[in-house]
This record gives sequence, structure tokens and C-alpha cells, in this order.
Amino acid sequence: MKAAKTAILLTLPALMVGCGGSGGSGSSGGNNGGTTPTTYTWQFVQMKELPKSAMEQFCGVGNATVFNIDDSDSDSSNWLYTFAAKAPNISDVIVYNADGSLANSSLDKFDINQTNGTLTFTENDVPDGGYLVIVDSSNSIDNVLSVEKDAIQNFVVKVNREQGQQSCLTGGSLINESRLKKVNTGTFNGIVTTSVEGYVDGKSTKDSGTIKADIEVLATNESLLLSGYNASSEVIGYKFINKSELSDNSSSTPNTVFLDPIFDNKTIDFTNTVGAVFGSLTMKAIYSGLTFDWYDWTTEANSFTTSAPDTSSIDYSSSYKGTLNGWSVDHNSVLENAANNVSLAALDMPTQPVSLDCSGTNCYFSETDVTSLNSELNTIRLSSGNARYALVSTGNALVPKITNVTYPDSSTTISSKMLLSENSSVELRKAFLVNDTTRNYDPSADYIELLAMPSDDLQHRVTIASYDYTFISK
Repeated sequence: MKAAKTAILLTLPALMVGCGGSGGSGSSGGNNGGTTPTTYTWQFVQMKELPKSAMEQFCGVGNATVFNIDDSDSDSSNWLYTFAAKAPNISDVIVYNADGSLANSSLDKFDINQTNGTLTFTENDVPDGGYLVIVDSSNSIDNVLSVEKDAIQNFVVKVNREQGQQSCLTGGSLINESRLKKVNTGTFNGIVTTSVEGYVDGKSTKDSGTIKADIEVLATNESLLLSGYNASSEVIGYKFINKSELSDNSSSTPNTVFLDPIFDNKTIDFTNTVGAVFGSLTMKAIYSGLTFDWYDWTTEANSFTTSAPDTSSIDYSSSYKGTLNGWSVDHNSVLENAANNVSLAALDMPTQPVSLDCSGTNCYFSETDVTSLNSELNTIRLSSGNARYALVSTGNALVPKITNVTYPDSSTTISSKMLLSENSSVELRKAFLVNDTTRNYDPSADYIELLAMPSDDLQHRVTIASYDYTFISK
């Protein structure tokens, strides 16, 4: 099990590398009017976990992109570093038409760069409505990734097949500053507890002490949030500070930063779905390219109000977590006004399990079996015999038939995640696809997974907090 705190962090949704620029869906242009077709690059990697000395022997000193560190051992020489080796050895690359038949495409596994482990292709290599399929056979398990054409972006793709000695993925690490920090919180009348929140450690426990010590910060620039609370645990003071305003942990007289009083409020009128189970509601603050947990509630109510400064430098959103009919629900709403309405009344997931439709030539996952709401993107996982399928689609997901790979049937258990949104974007789709493979990424022994580079996690968090959407999963 991974330790709760890492010495080097990861991140996410520029999750993508190679062609296409800063996290876009590919190189410029579509294929209309004679323009250049969009180009995509998939970077294949195999995740490895070794002590630092062994990692540096494998990759070279200081070369590897570190995705996670298990620092649970008291001896730092035994800490386990998760890093990525490039993976050029892929069992198969297959292109399918929308109906599940083999497409007339020249793209295959021999197009994978045997030095870099990259597959570069254009939109013309996959027919409209078709699928690009990766097969990764490892230890008698066939791992299959199928991505519908309209869901294709630039991806980092984790496979499980042993790659042997390969060069390592470099760049994109998110590194902590080596020295811990400290700050003294200057309060005013009415404040009885305070907290500090940063990227590395998250929000500290509220306590009556004003000195906040042992603060971990990023080696890059970072802002932190100091908060003050009254006797009812309501936030009444705040200050965003730059890490340069912190003192070294060894300082006997740390810098004092005074909190500002708050004179404005945010109200969230909340309507849940009949039968839903409330988990929590958190108001997020977005400031200087970072997100912060401004205030949270764990008891359901029809209305929630908290103090929050009304200033153009801070944006807010609400993040709800709960369940409905066995489905996990994560809902985000942008809070643009002093009074805001958040309604989940339209959610309509079924109580009965969802199964594949195998009445035709191929098996399908039908999104309308789950909800009548607009689904932007779906990811499906299923296991059938020695096969592990991961399907990504913008609508109903076809399960491709692959020679010598076990095929599912209507009794096969599936797990699904869906992005419900009326105003989605390329960035939000990326964030959805890598939402469970970002900070503190723990690779799955089975299944092909889509990853984000560690240094992308900061922007990923902002993206996740900046749209109206619902993630549902079961």
C-alpha cells in the first residue's frame, strides 16, 4: 500500500505527450478542405517500482520521471520509486470499423518506434466511428485497450508486458523542495483555530496553534492558503501566500502573515436525487493555478452558506460526492454568483446491474441502459477468461473480436464510468480519462491504463474544478 505522503509527486491531464502541442487533441487542422489531418502520438510505457539506487542503475542518475514514492519504510534506501520505462514491444495494433469488422488500414504494431516506444498516426488511419485497439499479452493475460476514433487524443499508455532493458521516460516530474517550511499565522478577534493548505500535504487539521510547521512545498513556485475559523468552525479569515513568505522549519522566529477578514458569502441551494445518499459537499477555491478546499460539509441540507471573498482573483466551484442506486456520483458546479443552485434531481441510474448487449455479431455496452442524460465519454472495464478489456467511447462501446482472445458474453460483469456534461471540452475529457491515474499513481497489475505525467496534475485539478459535469461509476 502506498504511503500517504510522497517525496515526489505526480500529476495530470496534459496526460499527453508528443505531437499536438500543450495538451491539445493533436496537431492543428482537421481533414476538411484539404487541410493536414490531425496527428496523434501514443507513448507506451511499462511501470517499474525499484529502490532509488536500482532505478538509477536502470535509467541513469537523475534521469527518470518519478510517478510515485512509497516512503513508508523508515530507511530511505528502501523507499520504492515508481517510474516508467519506454515500451516498444506491443503484441498487436488493430483498427476496426464501426461495425466491428477489420478496417482497411495500414496501421499496425510495426509502426511503433522501437527506440521511443511511440505510435504516431493520423485521424485518417482510423475510419469514422471506428476503433483503434491495442493488445498487450503478458503472463498468459491478454490486455486489450479499445478507443473509439472520436475519443482519441495524445496518450501515455501503460502496458504490462515485460520490456526488458529500455530507456526511461524523462521530464515531467513534480519535485518537492528539500527543506520543510514554517509560518506564524496572525489572527484577529473571533478566530479560535487556523489551518494551512498546500499542494503536497493538502489541508492541515484545524488547531488553536498559530505556528504551522513541517510544511512541504513544491520546488517550483507555489501558493498556499492560510485560514482562520471561529468557535463554530466557520471560516472568517484567510490569506493566500507565496511559498517565498514561509520561513525555514528551523527558524525560531518564523515570518508572521496576518489573515484578512471576510465580508462576503457564497450560498449553494442544493437539490439531491430521490434515493441518493449524501457523502460530502466541498467548496473549492481556484487561485493562481491551484485548487484549494475552501470549506466542506458532511451533512445534507437544502442550502449551504459560507464566508468567501468576492474578488476577481479567486474562482469557486462545488464538488459533491455521494451515491445513487449503488452508483458513485461526483458532481462539480461552477459557482459564479453569491447565490447558486446545484441540482442533481435529473440523475436516473438504474438499480439493476448493467450488462453487455450480445444479441448481434458483437457485444456492446449501451449507455442508454444507464442514463437518459447526455454522456460525453464512457470507459468500460471487463474481464473474460484470460482477457482484460478497457473500452473508451463517446457512445455505445463495441467489444472488438480479436483472434485467440477470450470474448465476453451478456453474463460478463462490467464496471463503467461515464462523463455526463452539456459543456464538455478536450481538457475535461482528458481529465476524466486520467482521473484515477494521477497523483500517487499505483499501477494495476492487469488492464492497460491511460496516464498523466506528474507535472500535469496541477492543471488537471484546475480543469476538474472549472466545469459543470457529473462523473458516475459502478
